[in-house]
Amino acid sequence: FNDDVLLARPVQHEDFFGRLGCMVYLTDELLPLSSTAEALSGHNDALNARRWMLANTGASSIDRVSEHSPKGIRKSWMQTLEDAHPELFHQTRSEQVRQLGGQSILSNLYGDWCLSQGRAEIRLNQCEYHYSDALESAADLHACLRAAMGHKLSICINDTTDDRQDVSQLQQHYTTALEQLFSTPSVYERSTVNRTAQQPAAEHSRPNSDADAWPLAGMLSA
Repeated sequence: FNDDVLLARPVQHEDFFGRLGCMVYLTDELLPLSSTAEALSGHNDALNARRWMLANTGASSIDRVSEHSPKGIRKSWMQTLEDAHPELFHQTRSEQVRQLGGQSILSNLYGDWCLSQGRAEIRLNQCEYHYSDALESAADLHACLRAAMGHKLSICINDTTDDRQDVSQLQQHYTTALEQLFSTPSVYERSTVNRTAQQPAAEHSRPNSDADAWPLAGMLSA
């Protein structure tokens, strides 16, 4: 998970890996025709991945903008992709800051590649997305997020407050709204009231036959 993504409902293994091994979450927004410095980074990233797939594999199954969603990655499949295209991974690792034409391997290209291999399926409009400065009050934010709880897979709150002067007030809005939505710590968190409470150990079971199938985020994304 990225640090701005919250789960909005109970999840299952299939939410991350589906029936075929990879789940690709897309919006219903078509990809732009060209990359621009003014466009949202996610739009450019998805378009760059499509261009790379067409140039290097001759096919692309994604023509829509990817959702900001949790990612389930199979390490063995990612290794297969790197073994086939080591120059792509070398270039991505060499960029301290992703360039306009750079690749976001995990967020976009991995899913498109899995689809081309018959290893993935698509779901549309399952993940809620908000700009951090789009809603001006805790009440508005709470109502918007509350509507997604239990229905969407996840909620992403993207920090877009770089140019704002009242960041502390905005952060308080989000803190108030999130504390109302998530007022009770999960069994894997320590209570803010009783810091000495023992934190239960997380119980995990590895999926069927692939010991490398775990939700990861940020891997190999420049």
